[in-house]
This record gives sequence, structure tokens and C-alpha cells, in this order.
Amino acid sequence: MSHARWGMPGRLTRVAGRMVVIIGVAAMLAGSPEVVGAASAPRLAGHFTVTLTITKQKNTLYHNGEKLTRDWTFTPKCASGGCTTKVTIADPSGDFHFTLKPIQKNGVWEYASNNTHPEDCYAADDTTVIKKNGYSETEKAVLKVGHVAGGMVTTFAGTYALTITATSAAKALGCPAHGSANGTLKM
Repeated sequence: MSHARWGMPGRLTRVAGRMVVIIGVAAMLAGSPEVVGAASAPRLAGHFTVTLTITKQKNTLYHNGEKLTRDWTFTPKCASGGCTTKVTIADPSGDFHFTLKPIQKNGVWEYASNNTHPEDCYAADDTTVIKKNGYSETEKAVLKVGHVAGGMVTTFAGTYALTITATSAAKALGCPAHGSANGTLKM
């Protein structure tokens, strides 16, 4: 895994034989609510083909080892640098949208999301709805930045976790009370 080095505000750098303090854009961006970690975060933007491989599941329509490949589009909510980024996943049943935020853990940049939304409870045939909005579904995605070129993320890998909890009405109709799935994300 390759990591880019980024200058921090106040760091001294030699330019044309003189010492200068780098503050510039990083100081201006630090006050922006859309920027996490100021100018240090690499920018995640563009289109990537991403494969989700299910590694473990319980009471879901996924299967262990199942691979789902989709086109992901990343649209940053800022003009430059790394920041909160909208993700659109192209899916045959309709596009799915969520938001990722950059965070730094142990010197490595990640983009993370924690999204909760209602979901229908389906019969085993995967087409018949038993209870509309019968579940509260929480999906967590963490993309670990791999290679960065010119301040742009060019590779990443990550993890996916799904937790579903049935409403009382869905349980009464026979929907499983809980379900979960874990997987890996690779581009």
C-alpha cells in the first residue's frame, strides 16, 4: 500500500533557499464544515467498479462467497481536497446513495459511512414483499485509501457490514427478528 506525505499547517519547508511556513489553503479549509482533517485528506472522486464479496451472513438474501459488482460514482461536496463525498451505486433495481466522510486512523486515510434506512421484508423468493418497511437496516462501509496520485485516491479496499432489525409488525408476520452480513470491498 502506498501512502502520500502531506504538509501540515505550520511545517517549515525549504523553497528556493528560504524557509517558509506552509499555511495557505490548509488554514482556510480547516474552518469549513465539509472538510475533515483540512487539506490532508486525499480527494475521492470519479467512477470506480467495486466488488462486494460476502464473507459471512445470517438471515439475509446474500450467500457466503457471493460477489456483487457495481459501478460507484464519488462526488465530493467541496471544490478541492478530501471532504464529505456523495456515493451513487448503480444498481439494476435503482441507484443507491449514501455519504462518506474522510477520517484518519493510525496515519491511514479512510472514507467511512454509517447509513440507517427502512427496508422491506421479502419472502424467500426475493420478490414477494411480506412487510413494507419491515426492517431498520444499518449499513457501514469503510474504504481504506490505497494509492494516491496528485492528491487523488486511485485505489482503495474496504469492508461492509449490514445489520437488520425487524419491526414488531414484521416479526408478527414471520420475518426473522435479526439479520446481518459482512463483506469485503475491492475495486
